[in-house]
Amino acid sequence: MIANCITCRTIRAFLASHTMLGLFVLVGCGTGEYDERMKTSLTQYERVHRFAALKPYDKKLAGDHVSLRVPAIFADETLAVNLPGQPVDKDQITPPFLNIPGISASYRKEIQDPQYNRMHFFIYLAAMEPQAAGEGKASLDEQITLELKKQFPNAEMKWEEVSCETDAGPVDALKWRRLSVSGEQMFERLNPNNVPEFNKFPGTFDLWYHPDPNYQVIVAWRLPDALKNSVADLESIKKRTAGTLKITPPEKWTNDAAVTEQLTGDGGLGNYRLKIPNTFKSAPARAVTTGVFDVAWAGENAGPGVRNLVGFVQPEPTNQLPKSLEQHSETALKLAVNPLQTKVFEPASHGIINGLRFIRVGFSGTDAQNNTVRGCVYCGRDGDNIISFSCIGIGSEGESHIKFSEAAVRTLQKPN
Repeated sequence: MIANCITCRTIRAFLASHTMLGLFVLVGCGTGEYDERMKTSLTQYERVHRFAALKPYDKKLAGDHVSLRVPAIFADETLAVNLPGQPVDKDQITPPFLNIPGISASYRKEIQDPQYNRMHFFIYLAAMEPQAAGEGKASLDEQITLELKKQFPNAEMKWEEVSCETDAGPVDALKWRRLSVSGEQMFERLNPNNVPEFNKFPGTFDLWYHPDPNYQVIVAWRLPDALKNSVADLESIKKRTAGTLKITPPEKWTNDAAVTEQLTGDGGLGNYRLKIPNTFKSAPARAVTTGVFDVAWAGENAGPGVRNLVGFVQPEPTNQLPKSLEQHSETALKLAVNPLQTKVFEPASHGIINGLRFIRVGFSGTDAQNNTVRGCVYCGRDGDNIISFSCIGIGSEGESHIKFSEAAVRTLQKPN
């Protein structure tokens, strides 16, 4: 009993010194309940301590459906982010040899090497919707392997299974796949006189891949060999980062019954069908390439030349790595906002329309006549087809046109 009480007093003193972590000090000694509560407290403290090298808040991806914690060594000012309507230059956000599918953000940390040169350590974050599986169709990790083989022909391409402890408590470990390749690659180096040099230097690219039914997630790390001894506990940091991954499924998008009742017209987009408000009339279609379907409708009192609802569907290119829906939406978004003199974009939201994955990006601004313009772009995937809609409302009728255009999109049905 004395030995137990001494142990209890020691633990209480230890916990009291860590109250900033929210651990409570327990009074009493020797009871089973006390021992169990003490054990739980110590477990919580140990978990917090193991993840202390990461930022205390989550980095959100894929419309907040994917999140993870980034290592604290990456300062916020070194962040590059792809935003709707404002994508950063590819060289700022992706490795020079791989256009990572679904890339959303990257961080870099400047570190001094033993020769007093300064180079960068990178982390890349990406998330995209699952691709449709098909006979003979390569999975995302297989496609990445083939692409990296082109850049590192002499490197061994071997995926490794990794289990990572989570930061959420006693739950199953997260399963990741990891591919690490080493070889010469482009880095920027600043010499002691601050003269920049862009050249190939030996380095390692370490890509972690988590295939979830809702989102495929990639966390990739890139480090020049000159800095390999400059980042303490790097392997542990990689595992901790992977262990903070959290994914929530997108919601189903539907219409209010009162709105659906007013969608009495039939519309077609290639082999796809949707319900159109009876006040909407067909508008002239644009000239498009072979294999691309394009349709448009204008609402009542829309004005000459106005196209309130425009849809097109086209096959996704097969000669390159796939893109996420957020990346694909940039094409439709540029067309939709091109006439605007001013423009403001909303964050992308993710949802499901009759079994098909879609994202929505809203925008607003003014046109050349100083009319208020509001709108949004929907972009979805059905197998190898990319489906896009632009919904636009102008002036006093804009709110009504937007409401019914979006409602029409949300009735889209796949071909039978």
